[in-house]
Amino acid sequence: MRYDNLNVYKSSLNLAIYIEQIVPSFNKSNKYTLGEDLRSYSKKILFLIYKANKSKNKINILVKLIDIIEALKIIIEITKEVRGFKSFKQFIIISEMILDISKQTNLWFNYYKNEKIK
Repeated sequence: MRYDNLNVYKSSLNLAIYIEQIVPSFNKSNKYTLGEDLRSYSKKILFLIYKANKSKNKINILVKLIDIIEALKIIIEITKEVRGFKSFKQFIIISEMILDISKQTNLWFNYYKNEKIK
């Protein structure tokens, strides 16, 4: 199965693209600290989706994916608190995107977790 057809991959790619678009508007100190973290973690999410999709043991990789998503949520929250986003609207958009990805990933994880139990 191709990973680029997965909804969670498409949503994560949109998130990574959005992050690439907004980070240049950050002030200098946030651009090279929090902005780089946002970029890095969004790319890690894409890679882990690819890796989980091709793996026979998806559970372990999906656990790592969930951890990276949670880490990104924390970075987003820190960025909001230090006023790194140019506007509150950017924070709302990115929060909605990561929430959607988190929900999809948890559904994916629960599906394979329940399959393993059977």
